[in-house]
Amino acid sequence: MKIHISLSAIARKYEERCTFVVANAILEHFGLPELTLEECPTDGLALVQTLRQKGLNYSPIKEPGQDWPMQPRTLRWCLSNLDRTKVYYLFVVGHAMALIKGQLIDTSERPGQRKVMGFEIYRQREVQ
Repeated sequence: MKIHISLSAIARKYEERCTFVVANAILEHFGLPELTLEECPTDGLALVQTLRQKGLNYSPIKEPGQDWPMQPRTLRWCLSNLDRTKVYYLFVVGHAMALIKGQLIDTSERPGQRKVMGFEIYRQREVQ
């Protein structure tokens, strides 16, 4: 199976750092106000805390069909196996991405073979 990855419209719109593009893509998906460049953290953990302050919540991605957190996986595996109806914040050291209902938001055209980790993102009132 060939997976084509291209820059999303939001990534082209901002042409900024990955955390900024990812945060605003997620906020836009949930109909929440976007962050300014100054408001957006550059650190991944601070990013999920900022999303939480905006009314979203997060939990570790679980292995499909299991109750335990996902082991580090390739991006290709994530694109093929994660639930295409959900929103995910994915990261590798030094780079952030989002998978929003099956659409990859990535400012890098070459994700490489590094293993990614991540969080499922959802509204705070939703029970996961």
